[in-house]
This record gives sequence, C-alpha cells and structure tokens, in this order.
Amino acid sequence: MASYSGMRAVAVAGLVWLAAVLSWHAPEAGAHDSAAVLAADEPSIDLTPHLEVLEDPSRQLTVEDVRRPPGDGRFVHVDHGGTLAGISGSAFWVRFRLRTAPELAEPLLLVLGYPLLDRVDLYQPLPGGGGFRRQTAGDAVPFGTRPLGLRLPTFELAPTGGETQPVYLRVVSTGPLQAPLSLWQKNAFLVAYEARQVWVGAFVGAMVVVSGLALLLYVVMRDRLFLLFSGFLGGYTTLQLVLSGLAFQHLWPSATAWASQAAPVMVALTGASTTAFVRELLDSRLRLPRLDRGLRLLHVVGALVAVAALVDVSLAIRLAALYGLAVCLLATVGSVYVASRGQRSAAYFAAALTALLLGMATASLSYLGVTPYRALTLHAMEVGSALLVVLTALAVSDRIRSLLRSRAQASESAQRYLTALNQELERLVGDRTAALERKNAELKQLASRDSLTGLLNHKSTVEELDRLLKSASRYGEPLAVVMADIDHFKDVNDRFGHQAGDRVLTAVSRVLASSVRAGDLCGRYGGEEFLLVLPKATAATATELAERLREAVAGLVLPELAGAGVTASFGVAAADPAGQPVTADAVIRRADDELYRAKRDGRDRVRTAPAASGPRLEAVRQSAS
Repeated sequence: MASYSGMRAVAVAGLVWLAAVLSWHAPEAGAHDSAAVLAADEPSIDLTPHLEVLEDPSRQLTVEDVRRPPGDGRFVHVDHGGTLAGISGSAFWVRFRLRTAPELAEPLLLVLGYPLLDRVDLYQPLPGGGGFRRQTAGDAVPFGTRPLGLRLPTFELAPTGGETQPVYLRVVSTGPLQAPLSLWQKNAFLVAYEARQVWVGAFVGAMVVVSGLALLLYVVMRDRLFLLFSGFLGGYTTLQLVLSGLAFQHLWPSATAWASQAAPVMVALTGASTTAFVRELLDSRLRLPRLDRGLRLLHVVGALVAVAALVDVSLAIRLAALYGLAVCLLATVGSVYVASRGQRSAAYFAAALTALLLGMATASLSYLGVTPYRALTLHAMEVGSALLVVLTALAVSDRIRSLLRSRAQASESAQRYLTALNQELERLVGDRTAALERKNAELKQLASRDSLTGLLNHKSTVEELDRLLKSASRYGEPLAVVMADIDHFKDVNDRFGHQAGDRVLTAVSRVLASSVRAGDLCGRYGGEEFLLVLPKATAATATELAERLREAVAGLVLPELAGAGVTASFGVAAADPAGQPVTADAVIRRADDELYRAKRDGRDRVRTAPAASGPRLEAVRQSAS
C-alpha cells in the first residue's frame, strides 16, 4: 500500500512540474536595450535579460554586416531565457551591450551554459574601433582550439573600463539552439567551477560504482538482470557525459563530426539497453506479451535513430527526443501495471521511470524550443537521473531480497557475498574520493599559476614572499629578491606580433625557472616583469645570480625574432636579517626602484639596492625617480 501512495505522490508532483514548465516564461526585461552592468563587487551576472538576436537564414552575414544599419535594426529581444530556436538551419547572431566597473582590470569570463552547439564565434570590439577580437568554440572545432579548456564554451572578455560596448556572438548548430549566457569575474568562476566539478564527479562516480556493483552481482549470482542493469546504467552514464559536454572534452576531443552524432546515437543505445533491462525486470515475455512486442519494436526504432544520425543529424535529434520519451512512457506503463499485480520491485522502478520521464520531458521541450533553457531545465535531467539511480537501485535491491528469500538454503554464502560487496563498495568509494581530492588539488594549483608561462602568478608570488619574509625575520636569516623586466618588449610585439611576444615570455621564464635553487621562487609579476624570491641569499649572492641570468637571457636565440636579440634588466634588493622586519611591498618596491635605475642607465644590466630602511629607502626611491 505504501508503494502505491508513493507512486501517487510522484504522479502528482510530475503533473505540477510539467504545468510549471509549460506555463513558465522568462520575465520581461524592463528595457530591452539596457546594458548589462558588472559591478566590482559582483561575482557574476546573468546576461539573458539583455540578449538580442538576429536570425540569418543565409548564413552569409558577417559581423560588419550586423553591426551597421540596416543589420543592427533587425535585432529583437530574446523572450525565452536564451532560447534562440528549437532546431534550425539558420545562423543566429546574439548581441548584448556590456559595461563594467572602471576598477575592473582583469579579464572576465563569458560562459555559455549549453555545451551542445556546433560553432560559437565571439566578437568583441578592439580598443579604438580597430575591428574585433574573435574567439571560437563548439563541437565543430577540435576541443584543443577552444580559448579555455572547459566543457562549456567559455571566452575571455576584456573589461570595458566603464564604457558601454556591444558584444556579438554567432551561433550555428544542427541541434537545439540555446544561448544561456552569464558573465563572471575569473576568481569567482574558478570557485563555482570547482564546486560544480565535485558534484559532477560525485554523480558520475556514483553511477560507475552502482554499475560496477551490478556487474559484480552478475558474476557472483549469474542472474542476467544484474548484467542488463549494469549495461543500462553504463549506457545512461555515457549519455549524460555526452549531453554535459564531458565526453567531447575527455573522450573524443578531435572527433568533431562524431561530437554532433554522439547524442542521438547514445540515446539509441541507451534506449536499447533500457528496453532489454525492462523486459527482464518485468518478465514481460510471460506477464505482458503485448508490451513485450512493443519493447522489441523499440529496438528497431532505436537502430533507425542511430542510422539517421549518420545521415541527417538534425532529423536524428528530433527522432531521438521522441524515441527517448516513447521508451520511458512504455516502460512506465508496463511497470505500473506489473506493480498493480503486487510486484514491489516494479513499483519502485515505475517511480524511478516517472522521475526520469519528467526530467526527459522537461529537457526535450527545451531542446525543441518549446520552453526556455534556464535553471529549471538545466537541472531537470540531473534530478531525474539521481532519482532514477536511487529508485532503480531500490527496485534491484528488492529483487535481491526476493532471490535471497527463495534461496534460503544459500543464506550463509549470500551473507559472505554481501560482506564482500560492502567492502568492495567502500574501496571503490574511497578510490573515487581520493581521485576527487587529487582533482581539487590540481584545480587549486592551476588557480595559482600563470597560464602562459606556468610560473606562479602575481598574487601567489606576493603571498609566498610575505610568508618567507616572516620566516627569515623569525630566524634571523637573509633573503633577497630580484625583479626582472624584458627590455623593449612592446617593440617585440609591434614588430613580430603577439605570438612572438608570447614565445619570448615563455623562453625567458624557462631561463629564470631553470637557474634558481629548489627552495627559491620564480613568478610572473605582471606583463613582461618577473620576480625571483631567494631565501637565505644575500644581496651579493642575488646580484651574482642576476648577472648570470642577464647573460643567459642575452644568449637566447629565437627564430621568431629573425635575428633580433633579447635582453633584460634586473633590480636586486635584500632584507637585512639584523634589521627591522620589512613587508613584501617594501622589498619589492626597492627592487623595482633598482630595476628602474637599470633601465635608465641603458638596460641590459643589473642594479643592486644598498641596505636601507625608513627614510633612507625613501631617499633612494626619490633619487631613482
């Protein structure tokens, strides 16, 4: 009786859910032409209320065409939270106007929250009106070419410095066209992304653990239900990896054609494994012959969906959405009927399929352009998937209990077997937890490193210097810093291009990093400036090292510079172990003063600050200026 009450509760909740989805619309924006404003204290903003869209059926318009009249007058406001269309052969131009706080200087991250798009081109105007900076992402280009290596299309945007600036995106896809956009400050996004990765890892890990457990049950008990359950969960997990963009990121990052075909093909394979599992769980061959024929027919339909994906991806996506709903509907009807005959495991599975059906219906309506792609849609499949795993596990657990009751003579061996399973489950969960901890450590390491050179970034270098200064003061040990700056770096960029400039930066960073001791620190302080922190080193020792580094940099030969040389200037400052404690800012300022003096004296040289503190330090700075 309790199981039927639970099923009725799920059904009522499902009706309320679908009613909410079908009646919900994105809120009307107060002013469609208003700019999206990111304040300095805001970690992120939702851009969807500010989006305008222009449909380009010919796919021939360029950014210059759409920015000038009459193109710019054809943009209309997006009324459905980022939904551009269901499935369309047109290209869609998306525009929003952006204004950031003047104090924001670091690059921002524009995140497109829908991963299954073929191609997304971002155009941001360059300063002074000299064209656009273009970035490209999507399934139609290799994953390694993305601006940032994330599963969601993510782009770096330069702050507008308090001015209002239009930003354009061109979106093309064989599947549903969605553009749920948000703008993030970089550090805030890294924190949110790390939390999201933990959730995704936990979900996938749980699915893998349960699927592996079912496979182990099959090996021990030789009941094919567990083998089919393992295949069902394995296929469903792979489908979720495809829909979330993780499969393209990790499994086939260069297979652009397959990236578009994978979703409908995986829907077909998952549907086939689902129908096979349902037939075994419900014993439909004996209990429901008509339902069994329908489930077998769905195998044929699934094969047609897979073939269609190789011929016409747009058609296959439409068929896959309908096919997935048909599988869930037929399996739910059969489960409810068998549950009404007293099979409790069927009642659990009916509730599980109902939960999944609601999630699939919500997602399918969004994919077809009927409902907006927002938070309700984004999490519908995830909630349905979680309930599916839990309730299906309950259904299978009930089947286990039935088998154990029918095999009373094997109770002792079954107990030993369940103990072994619990130990294996704990081991698997422990392994997964350790893997997640390693991943979190890697993400933390990435957040502290400069993406181009691999050296410590500005913030991490200053924090480490401050820590080492406190340690040196506590133990009365010397410490020196070296500030290095590449000479005439702007000329390198102007003459040979920014790619050559990046090559110079990486080459110089390798020289610096390879020349310091194991306990020393080497960081990119900013632009073409580098900071070396040398614990237990005197000013004389640091000066000798700086001279060696200066010669090593001057000896670099880079093909990109066509015979031109590279030089660097160095400023050295030391903290007196017998003097008063100094701050990181103070010792950096002294080294920077000496660097300025080296630049003033002709560059390609080393200058060392005399031991100074208080008024003496200020006198040195004024003299250097």
